[in-house]
Amino acid sequence: TKCLASAVKVTSQHNILLKMDLLNYLSILVERGDSEIRHKCAVILQDLTSVDSDYQTDEQSNSIKSLTNDQLIISNGILQLTSSLLNSLSTDLIDILFLTVVSLSNIAAVAIESDAEAVIRLILQTVKKIDIQRKYTHAYFIIDVLRNMSRLTHFSSLLVEENVLPLLLHLLDIHTAHDQIVSAIAETFVNLSHLKKNRREIASSGISIHLDRIFNVEEGACRSNMLTMIGNLLDSGHFHDRIAREDIVINILDNMFDPRQSTRQFIAVSFFLSQLAQAQISSANVLVKCGAIGSVLRTLRQSPSLEASIYLWTFLVNISSEEKFFDNLIIESDILFLEICEEAEHCLKYLHNKVFDRIDSKLDSKLDNQVDSKTVSKTSSKVDMKIDSKLDDDVGGGLGTHAEAAAQVCLNLSLRDGLASNIKDYHVALFVRALKAIFEGGSRDARSNSLKALVNIAIRIPLSRSLIIGVNKIKLPNHLINSNTHSRLSIINDLLPNKHASTDSLSVLSDRSDNISSQLTNQLTNQLTSPLNNPSNKPKNLINLFEEAGILDIQTNVLYASLLNSISLDESCVIKLIDMGSLKFLVTITDLTFISKTNTAVTNKPVVSTSTPKYSRNT
Repeated sequence: TKCLASAVKVTSQHNILLKMDLLNYLSILVERGDSEIRHKCAVILQDLTSVDSDYQTDEQSNSIKSLTNDQLIISNGILQLTSSLLNSLSTDLIDILFLTVVSLSNIAAVAIESDAEAVIRLILQTVKKIDIQRKYTHAYFIIDVLRNMSRLTHFSSLLVEENVLPLLLHLLDIHTAHDQIVSAIAETFVNLSHLKKNRREIASSGISIHLDRIFNVEEGACRSNMLTMIGNLLDSGHFHDRIAREDIVINILDNMFDPRQSTRQFIAVSFFLSQLAQAQISSANVLVKCGAIGSVLRTLRQSPSLEASIYLWTFLVNISSEEKFFDNLIIESDILFLEICEEAEHCLKYLHNKVFDRIDSKLDSKLDNQVDSKTVSKTSSKVDMKIDSKLDDDVGGGLGTHAEAAAQVCLNLSLRDGLASNIKDYHVALFVRALKAIFEGGSRDARSNSLKALVNIAIRIPLSRSLIIGVNKIKLPNHLINSNTHSRLSIINDLLPNKHASTDSLSVLSDRSDNISSQLTNQLTNQLTSPLNNPSNKPKNLINLFEEAGILDIQTNVLYASLLNSISLDESCVIKLIDMGSLKFLVTITDLTFISKTNTAVTNKPVVSTSTPKYSRNT
């Protein structure tokens, strides 16, 4: 045994020893030897199956990696050997038991199907011989092994099938005072919950009675894991009846929903809120009753993570899709519309930055190559084509931009009959400006939803008609302008501020383009300024936005006509509509409608969208 123990210390000798029937010799030693011999055999097995991260070559990187292809360890009978070793041991030989479990956990990575089942059963068989109730170190050792195995996809289902959940809950009951054990069990549960097949069993396992204890662990990762597990269960339609309790929700909102704490925890809470909001209407009721709407809106701008922001916007979309929560949202109308405007501004800034970056990139390229004036006009036209053709795919994708979600919230709100009587004039102004910005700079879906919302509010709120075409303008009250929480509100007084195309930036552009013809310089300068503000430094008019968005889609054209129809009901807007070129525009889209081969009927009545889209953010 001493010679064998020395031989397996050399990783490169493992394959040779296995081919020389090493495991058969070890079986004989286990059967005939005493406890000391069996201990040496257990050490040999551990060394044989251990991963040596310092020894990595293509042929023999480590014992596990070098044996993965042929499954030499398993095919040579290590499971049978391990079973014989365990059966020969008494409960007092704890060192040998631990070494055997380590060997089993090492080969778990290459064990599949019936071999994987055998690995789990042998480990659970070992648990019966280890005092996990009175000895904390023994319990933590077993939990650590199970936690590591739960990280392996092919073991996730097997662990639940082999009744590991009752064992975990039993250990949680016994060692509830030890945070380290509680945290390890929480991680094991979340690992198992990633597999949808396991979620029903987890939800009915009894873990819910331990939530208070788990949430009291100081380690943020423990709470994050449990919240993520709950979110996974809610995503599959389980657990909402156990988690939708006011005491739990209030505890989460008051003590865990803080961006200054762990980012991972904040993401987990955000995920939990988004899933609970769409689980069942009864669950959403509890969230609203506990003040989740206000908490989300006041925390949204402080989110340290794009992922968390997505979950929070998902929450707002789902809450706004339920008519019964309309009054609760309107109570927070100031901050709600400010947040929507923030997202609209981000969306539009991203669009403008993409235009600037691409033109600037092309300009750098031409400066480097010293292009002469004869090739300028052809080159610049290609630049224009590339920018125009790719903008629609890129806009709305910038970090921190959730324009599509904001547009869905706006559409949901625009469907409510009580909207006009429950919001103030400056809310309408914010609403209109945000929708126009999203329509200009958002993705296709965001544009579609913002256009539908514009149609709806033009029908329901007469004041919005003059705001949409710029006949009327309403300023924010001082308490919002001076808000410390929202200091980046240039969108309010001027949606397209001059800072995007400052004289400094244009002078720099001019300095760098001395060697380029004036034709290219002027054309690029126009490209820089035209997406941001027209020559009169005013926002684009409505017809310009329609034409830039496109008029080839018949359904969209119907919405255009519906919106113009609603606006024309206001006498003060008629002259402005004519000046914008609305008559020519209507003739154009009417001609396209008749030319089209589609059978879509065009109506002269306002069109109101009745859809209330929901985000669905899974794990």
